[in-house]
Amino acid sequence: MIDRHIDHLESRIRNAEGLSEERRTELLGLLESLRREAASLPPQAQGKAEADVPADRPVDDVVSEIQGSLAGFEASHPKLTDLTNQVAMVLSNMGI
Repeated sequence: MIDRHIDHLESRIRNAEGLSEERRTELLGLLESLRREAASLPPQAQGKAEADVPADRPVDDVVSEIQGSLAGFEASHPKLTDLTNQVAMVLSNMGI
C-alpha cells in the first residue's frame, strides 16, 4: 500500500510541468529515501494504515486512537516520519 502511494507520487512528480529540475531532483531523492525507509517496516506496521473503522464509533474516539497511533509510529520510526514531513513541506511550499 505504501509503495503504491510512493509510486503514484513519483509518477506525478516526474510528469509535473513547470517544476524546476532542481526541485524535481530534490523531491525524487526524498521519495527514494522514503521508499527505503518504508521498505524496512515490518509488514504488520504497513497494514495498520489500512484498518477499517466501524461507522458507529464516536469521532472523538477515532481521532484519539489515530493520534495515539501516530505518536507511537513517530517514536518507533523517527527517520521515516522525518522524511515524510520533508516531502510534505516541499510539496506544501510549492503550493501542492
